[in-house]
Amino acid sequence: MNARFHPIAAALLTVALAGQAAPARAETEPFGRLEVGQVEALLGRKDVLIVDVNSSTVYAEGHVPGAIWSALKDVEKKLPADKATTLVYYCHNER
Repeated sequence: MNARFHPIAAALLTVALAGQAAPARAETEPFGRLEVGQVEALLGRKDVLIVDVNSSTVYAEGHVPGAIWSALKDVEKKLPADKATTLVYYCHNER
């Protein structure tokens, strides 16, 4: 597994925060966007789940360290039981 960090993908991360202040977002977006530094601060935390929703091929080529992969249609199946977990989703699929 290649775990390269993609700054562009990280800049496009959207997040759903459970019980925490929401990140900045445009009125037309249902979730906020995180800056690269904000994502780096979340890496390795046990209370954060980072989900890559790119194609499996893009994920295999490189992804945010610690991120799991999920097809969009299966995202709900991978939700953690602990509702206090911070969920971070990202996609930067150019294919």
